[in-house]
Amino acid sequence: MIAAKAILRATHLLVTAGAGMSADSGLPTYDKIADNMAYKSRDLNYADLCRPQLLRSDACLALGFWGSCFNLYKTTRPHDGYHILKEWCAMNKDSYVYTSNVDGHFLAAGFNEQRICEVHGRVSKWISLTKDDEDITMLPDGHRFRVDETDMRLLGDEQDTESLRAAGVPVDKHGNMMRPAVLMFDDEPELLLKHLKVDQDKYQVWEAQMEEELVNNELSRLVILEIGCGQRVPCVRQESECVLDDVARRMGLEESGNPSWYDSDCSIPRALLIRINPDFPSNHQNPHLTLPVQGPALASLIGENF
Repeated sequence: MIAAKAILRATHLLVTAGAGMSADSGLPTYDKIADNMAYKSRDLNYADLCRPQLLRSDACLALGFWGSCFNLYKTTRPHDGYHILKEWCAMNKDSYVYTSNVDGHFLAAGFNEQRICEVHGRVSKWISLTKDDEDITMLPDGHRFRVDETDMRLLGDEQDTESLRAAGVPVDKHGNMMRPAVLMFDDEPELLLKHLKVDQDKYQVWEAQMEEELVNNELSRLVILEIGCGQRVPCVRQESECVLDDVARRMGLEESGNPSWYDSDCSIPRALLIRINPDFPSNHQNPHLTLPVQGPALASLIGENF
């Protein structure tokens, strides 16, 4: 059980998670999120719905989509794998979570918010549609949007502030509808940068400190535990590889391996990427520092594939 042994010995644990982590809770992945007749009848896919332009061209359709996502995320319980991860992070480890998921399930499962980088944002945080407005609204867990499940449109009038409020849409101080602080396709970086950059900056500080510790302290060990990160939206998968590459480069690890990089029994490298993925578990850049685990998130975390 090399994976379990590596996690137990690690002093630093970076959990990187994609849509495959949420899937075992029953949440749809990117290719399934628009898989219903209301969208199919209009020939709409996820990329069509997840665009800021839709908020202006057909607000009730866009808000119906985001409202239904919020409702689903808040009525779905994080699976037991989250709690297993939380226990591992609490085992005297310097840990961090880096995720592209916008469902907020790591926070719902009790992870420290100060140690979570939601690189694409979170659907419960809503902001103004204009970059000059600093309004931010955090929607409580009990909040719900009124969405017609037949056509997936918001049950409200986008021209009427009170109608929007009644349907669950937050409005800014000018009475204009707000949008989720989630990175969308073709989004405006100026609008989202200030809302996403704080978390990203904190994570970068942690990563730099972690790398220094790993380079300067021969007793330190890193496990990057990547879960459910596919190739359709590869940003988290790339982050896992980037961190591993940086550490390998700074410590001078040769392709053939270096004894100083291993535990005393020479069985586990001091930096290891454990990649859990049912379809793409391999890493072609540093295969000698990668342990592929082929399988879904929950089954792997409870030990069936470790």
